[in-house]
Amino acid sequence: MSDRIDDLERRVAAVEELLAEQQGTAGKPGSSDAPGVEGGPLWALDGFRRRIGDTDSGGVMFMGIFRPTPPSDPEKAEQDSAPTPAGRPAIEWQYGRPADYLLDQDWANAAPALAALGHPVRVDLLRRVLNGTTATKDLVETEGLGTSGQLHHHLRTLVSAGWLRQRTRGDYEVPGPRVIPLLAILTAVLE
Repeated sequence: MSDRIDDLERRVAAVEELLAEQQGTAGKPGSSDAPGVEGGPLWALDGFRRRIGDTDSGGVMFMGIFRPTPPSDPEKAEQDSAPTPAGRPAIEWQYGRPADYLLDQDWANAAPALAALGHPVRVDLLRRVLNGTTATKDLVETEGLGTSGQLHHHLRTLVSAGWLRQRTRGDYEVPGPRVIPLLAILTAVLE
């Protein structure tokens, strides 16, 4: 009987700890109990936990939906397929890996992509492109991005690292598969 009581006390303590953790995240930026999100504060994590099962080291997953702003050129908006009400297709993306896999990788391979994000002008350029300013001629006129030569240097660095690509001459976009990872990185560091 004593063992059963001890077991029950441990279980109650675990439930109380879980409730305290969940209450501690309520209303914080980035918490998953934001208005309009159903299923409890850790609903995404609960689903991921069910999906990966009992792996030794766990795993990492990120996901998101991004609805781009319409391009400033109405002809480009007409060329896009499956447009959202804003005129551009939405990007829905998810990606996950077991933690063991990530720990076994050569992290030095990630350095160029991360280094490209290490300059304030480059992250500002990415923000502006995601907000719909995609033409070099418009970016050159933007205060704070430097001279034309400096701007082109930053654009080349971002293209080389895969964060940008040229749609047409002088017109850039963040490739669809890079949008959610970029926003996930920013979510992690802006908190």
